[in-house]
Amino acid sequence: MKLEEQMQIVLINVCGTSKVKVDNGIESCVVELNKPRMGLYIKNNI
Repeated sequence: MKLEEQMQIVLINVCGTSKVKVDNGIESCVVELNKPRMGLYIKNNI
C-alpha cells in the first residue's frame, strides 16, 4: 500500500477563517472553516 492510500487528514482552524479546496480530479468543492468547533476530516482514497 502506498503512503497516499493510507493518509488521513484532520483540519481544525483554531482562529480566523480558512477556505480549503478539496479536489479528487472529478469533483471539487470549497469548505470554509470559520469556527473553532468546525473541522474537516479527509478520508483516504477520496
